[in-house]
Amino acid sequence: MALGPPNLSSTVARFAVPVTKRRFPVASTRNAEGYKVPPAAVDTPSRAHVFDAPAATIERFKLGQERRRVVEAHSPDPDWRTAVKGGPKADRIVTDTEQFEVFHVARWNEGPVGKRSWVVIVAIKVEA
Repeated sequence: MALGPPNLSSTVARFAVPVTKRRFPVASTRNAEGYKVPPAAVDTPSRAHVFDAPAATIERFKLGQERRRVVEAHSPDPDWRTAVKGGPKADRIVTDTEQFEVFHVARWNEGPVGKRSWVVIVAIKVEA
């Protein structure tokens, strides 16, 4: 039996704290006068361990000139979305005090069983 990398999903779950996943629907609606109304965001409870992105992550994504805070987050929730050109806006991680727009999502399939353990998210602070 070949052993794979360790399954760290229990560690990720232990350090994850409650956050809100803010998702923006794709379709606009129209008001009574027929004007387009941007869709309202939908907030869903989630969990993530959010921390300042390490230098290697900032270099990898060429975010060195970014003036806003860049974070990395590990989440047991596999359903995070980045922006798609001409499509939906990126999800946001909302903590008690800050909001971060999801820039990159990597799904980790680790452990001997090969099931998805967690996702790694790179996000950039949204200025109010």
